[in-house]
Amino acid sequence: MNSTYVWWGGSKVKLAWRQDSILPDTSRVTSVHGFCFKDGKMLLVNLHKRGWDFPGGHLEKGESPEGCLKR
Repeated sequence: MNSTYVWWGGSKVKLAWRQDSILPDTSRVTSVHGFCFKDGKMLLVNLHKRGWDFPGGHLEKGESPEGCLKR
C-alpha cells in the first residue's frame, strides 16, 4: 500500500492507495470523495475559501458512504 501525509484544512491527514478491494470499516469513514471523469475531463469543485477539490462531502447521520458519494 502506498501512502503519504498531507496538510488538509489545517490538519495533517494520511492518504493511502490500496491494491485490493477491501474497504475500511464504515464506522471509521467520515467523508467520501470521488474522481469523476467524462469525455476525457475530470470534474473539480471550487470551494469557497478552500480552492479546488474533488467532489464529495461528509456523511450525514445514518448515511452510507455509497449514498454520500451519490448525493
